[in-house]
Formats: sequence, structure tokens, C-alpha cells
Amino acid sequence: MRRLVCCSIAFTTLSLWSGLATQGRKPQASATLAPFIGTYEDAQQRAWDRNVPLVLIAIAEADGGAVDEDIAKFRSELSSNVEFAKAAEHAVVGLAANKPHAVIAVDVDDHGVKSSKSLCSLYRTDGCTPTASKARL
Repeated sequence: MRRLVCCSIAFTTLSLWSGLATQGRKPQASATLAPFIGTYEDAQQRAWDRNVPLVLIAIAEADGGAVDEDIAKFRSELSSNVEFAKAAEHAVVGLAANKPHAVIAVDVDDHGVKSSKSLCSLYRTDGCTPTASKARL
């Protein structure tokens, strides 16, 4: 329960900040959350260098059985909330999970160079290895 409260506070804070930052402006149609990929220390340094908040979201999933309904709802909001994604552009957002998930191949266009990248099917992070016991986000 504590993890959801912390995540909810971070989510609400960024969403509210986004609403204030874009007040009076027409919001763009689509934005997706792009979590920071790297170590905790790298995320801290990036936030320090950019002088922006560091928001860490850790999702702890129980062993075996179905995913808790609260976690499923949070995942859905995390990947589909445009306001949160727009606010997250003004922060360094780290996302960690303690369970591996399926990996999907996504075509990427990096300045005209097309390639394929393996991303976590749920959180769209680079690969999908458990990060709870490591210093990686």
C-alpha cells in the first residue's frame, strides 16, 4: 500500500505541475513517457545537471498469481496519461520493477538511421530485467 501511495503522490504532483505549466496553451496530441535508462547514480547526476526533479517509481509485484488490480491500473495510467508524460519531460523519471516481463521488438528511427530495439512490453524500458536488487533503473 505504501508503494502505491508514493507512486500516486509522484504521479499526482507531476500531473498537477503539468496542468499549471501548460495552462492557456493547447496541449499536444500525443506524448509518451520515456523513462531514464541507467544507474541510480547516473539519474541523480542527470537531474543535478539539468536542475530538475528526480522522480523514481518502483513497482513491486508479488510472486506468482495474477497482478494486483492497483498495479494493473497504475501501469495503464503510466503508459497512457499524456499530462504525466508531458510533465515528465521536465524531470528525470526512473522506473524500476522487481519482475521480468516479455520483451518486444520496436523499430526505431534515430536521425534517419532505422534499427530495431528490444523494449519491455509493459514499461517500454530498454530490455526487461528485474532491477529491485540492483542499482539500475
